[in-house]
Amino acid sequence: MRITVINPLRGTMTHYSREIQQTLEAATGADRVHVVSLSEPSTGEVSRIRWVANYLGALGKYGRWSRSDRVIVTWPVLGLLDLILIRLLAGPRGVLIIHDGSPLVRSVGYGRVARRLIGIIRPRVAVVVHTEFARSHIQSAFVRQQARLALHPISIGEAIVADARSTVVRVLGQYKRDRDVDLLRDLGATGSFEIEVRGRGWPSIPGIDVEEGFLDERTLVDLLRSSSVVLIPYKRFYQSGIAIRAVEVGTPVVAASSEFMELLAPTRDWSPRDPSRVESWERAIRNAGLDAGAGTVEVRDHYFHRAVASWRKVLLEGGDDGNAASSS
Repeated sequence: MRITVINPLRGTMTHYSREIQQTLEAATGADRVHVVSLSEPSTGEVSRIRWVANYLGALGKYGRWSRSDRVIVTWPVLGLLDLILIRLLAGPRGVLIIHDGSPLVRSVGYGRVARRLIGIIRPRVAVVVHTEFARSHIQSAFVRQQARLALHPISIGEAIVADARSTVVRVLGQYKRDRDVDLLRDLGATGSFEIEVRGRGWPSIPGIDVEEGFLDERTLVDLLRSSSVVLIPYKRFYQSGIAIRAVEVGTPVVAASSEFMELLAPTRDWSPRDPSRVESWERAIRNAGLDAGAGTVEVRDHYFHRAVASWRKVLLEGGDDGNAASSS
């Protein structure tokens, strides 16, 4: 089996491409998983028009007229309209991954006109989501019915160098409106932990060491590895790439109880039992910190096997059982 993965966000999803490549190789026994990465406008290398043109060119080159058995697009360039383009240029072998059922930031191709057009044309393209929660939030009924569940991919090739002696709790990644600043303020007021926030767009927060700015790949990896716990202070999220990356290097994660956390670490106490109480968050952080290193590697390996099984079911068996957590 030959698979081509088209990643239209080279600047922000290079690591995701590596994760899905390893997961797909394990899931399908593919002779070759070929990754094609395209620079996006935010890298400063291409204009938006050139980016879209490069994307269409890649769909055409690796779609209908290639030897690939599957062509997987890791992020929709034009929202739901990608389904039409993938059907035209890649045919029935095309697969689109939709990460956010309802985009967390304003995005092209998810409005009423796009949904109506998709409902009329009804392009038969496989859609993959990483959680049932994401699937339930897709506003197009047709796309929601098409969507299949396969877990967020993960890499198990990372060297495990998490520092079990670290006492620093970190929040990593760009600020968005769903980030719970009030929670961070409350945790900072307790003085129980040394908490650092690193990423673009974050406001200052009393009691928290905030360093606003872009995190390059090397810096992000160093921060993940040197954290005692990575905190995910999101009010709403479908899945978390940062959480996956933390687990890859042996660093435990704390986030509000959710479908994603149940899929990631079903046997661990990494979520507050009462998210309205700061004491519950403190307890979850302490519990997670005990799993740094070997305990988190166990979580990672178990999750990898479930992710592989879920992708195998979607790509080779043509569906999902609606219960990826039980895949084995």
